[in-house]
Amino acid sequence: MRRSQPVWPIYQLKITLRGTRPPIWRRIHVASTTTLSELHDLLQAVMGWSDSHLHQFVKGRTLYGIPHPDVDISYVPEDSVQLLDVLRKPKDKILYEYTAVQDSLTWQFGC
Repeated sequence: MRRSQPVWPIYQLKITLRGTRPPIWRRIHVASTTTLSELHDLLQAVMGWSDSHLHQFVKGRTLYGIPHPDVDISYVPEDSVQLLDVLRKPKDKILYEYTAVQDSLTWQFGC
């Protein structure tokens, strides 16, 4: 008898840039097992950005990112967290902050 591979849910994420009129948004489909690190790479590709600025994910009071010795912020490593860990039910949200010197772009998305 053949064993079936586990099937992971696919999340449909609506990604919206906060504070824009008309709204700037994208919709993508990703596996629930996608790590936040992989999602960062996907967001960079979808937006046509070059990954040349700092970023972090924010869920409640928890910050997810890449720990850096020159930054005095305690991050949960983003490569150790999957979407299913932070987006547990429909309408859950997480923030993605991508900072370019003085400007900060904040994307809010959820499943």
